[in-house]
Amino acid sequence: MPPSDELVRAELARVLASAEFQATPQLSAFLRYIVEAKLDGQAHLLKGQNVGVAVLGRAPGFDAQRDPIVRVEAHRLRRTLAAYYAGAGAEDRIRLVVERGSYVPRFDWADVNGNGTEAEPPPDAPNRGHWLPILGALVLVGLGIIGLVIADRSAGPTTSDVPVAVSPPSVSVDGEEPPMPAVKVERFERPPSGQVNQRVDQLASDLTIALARFPELRVIADPDQSADFQLEGEVTVSGGVATVAFRLAALATSEVIWSTAVELPITDFLEGDGLDRLVEGATIAIAPQFGAIARYLGGRDGNTQLRSADDYRCLIEAQLHTGRMDDGSWQRLDTCLRDMLVAYPDFADGLASQALLYLAAYRREPDAGRAAMLFATAETAARHALEREPANVRAMWAVQSVSFHKGDLDAAQRMGERALAANPFDPLLRAQQALVLLTAGDAERAWTEAQEGQSLDPAHVATYDALDFLARLEMGTLSDATAEPVAADVASTPYEAVARLIALDHAGQVPEREKAVQDLKAVAPLFATDRHAALARLFPDTPFAVSLDSALAKAGIGDRAQP
Repeated sequence: MPPSDELVRAELARVLASAEFQATPQLSAFLRYIVEAKLDGQAHLLKGQNVGVAVLGRAPGFDAQRDPIVRVEAHRLRRTLAAYYAGAGAEDRIRLVVERGSYVPRFDWADVNGNGTEAEPPPDAPNRGHWLPILGALVLVGLGIIGLVIADRSAGPTTSDVPVAVSPPSVSVDGEEPPMPAVKVERFERPPSGQVNQRVDQLASDLTIALARFPELRVIADPDQSADFQLEGEVTVSGGVATVAFRLAALATSEVIWSTAVELPITDFLEGDGLDRLVEGATIAIAPQFGAIARYLGGRDGNTQLRSADDYRCLIEAQLHTGRMDDGSWQRLDTCLRDMLVAYPDFADGLASQALLYLAAYRREPDAGRAAMLFATAETAARHALEREPANVRAMWAVQSVSFHKGDLDAAQRMGERALAANPFDPLLRAQQALVLLTAGDAERAWTEAQEGQSLDPAHVATYDALDFLARLEMGTLSDATAEPVAADVASTPYEAVARLIALDHAGQVPEREKAVQDLKAVAPLFATDRHAALARLFPDTPFAVSLDSALAKAGIGDRAQP
């Protein structure tokens, strides 16, 4: 027997109350509309044109074949439902299903037996609601995260060969996305019964939700569906201490690519914030651009057994591009993103990565006309990314970066807060937010964000050292000791190079400072001819930018036509 209307409406209420749907009002309206229409016997009205008018605000008579908005939103709805049932809704006894090619929902009993047959409705699981945010930026001892160097330094075209005109994405028939690496969280081994048993189930559930916050990964909930990586482990208890062991394996080779074991008091595991810290530490070790999966798939000579590897590497490298504009890496990444978006024009993560790549070029391009074209391309790509997937943290990052460079710091701060709420486990979002806060004059909050990001992300030490130094400089709390780390770093971005030069000047290290002047001009060539214009590419016009301009002049960067 299918679920009753009453049970379906109860399930709809649970889904709409979830964190996944609370963040996306438009998808909530879409789901509510099609479910209620099906329950009211109006399934025959669930056509693209009707959905577009009733839910998405299109004018009566709009052409659903020419305007892909309904197909795009339906694709996002399927993806968001999958994320919900992979995490907070994993124990729900009913599934709301929207199959591809149709807007008519299906209401199924959950197959809790895992054998392809209809299962008896299980008892109601307690509603956990939105899982707790992290209570502090704490990296677990022994996670063993190491950095990922992904910028390809091969020779190639210079910026004069870089195309900058991009048309709005074309219509994608099914709104498909390229295959991304798939991760499955297995049930952890544990003591046979008791409260520990329940907490171990919660650990696996929270890990699934946390990993699903990274758009570059697919999190698999169906035990019968194949995955590329599997996270498993066990929890043992002895003498009042819980030991939690994690293992991440690449299933194609059965190779364990990351593992750790963490000990904590059993009271912390059962009642304190220990579970949150375990989820935070494991997620950051595995999922970000510098995590275990990125390291395994990273580099042009990396693992090629996965069909998803090339597209995944392209996205990650574009988001983190630090290569010089004349070494060929930018051109290679631009080409792979363009090819990806030709095949998947509605892919929000690809559009956002393209925006971030073009912003990196904008900051480095010495020619004003070409820089303006690069920025316009980035702005268009960022806007399209957020339109297609408003809950995508990469789209939020790209739009925040565009707002920052346009000088709309209020909008940039709001978007940064929205991105961090959507994924508090992404340290690079904290770095961007720290930069925005610093530029807006809130140096103390910027310093706090930088400190939290640095404690989470050992792969980008120079970035956080630079932010820490600049925040202390603005707060007037700088000392020789606090200037030493950034002075010793190797700067790969214009921001890092600016901070390092000022730090060396502050420390009175003249020979090193002279070399740092040349290093800054190498990563941001416009500094060789026009300091004011070069600084304007990095920061909007604020009192903080004015103080940086004075510090750079003191450190040896001239106004114009300096050698």
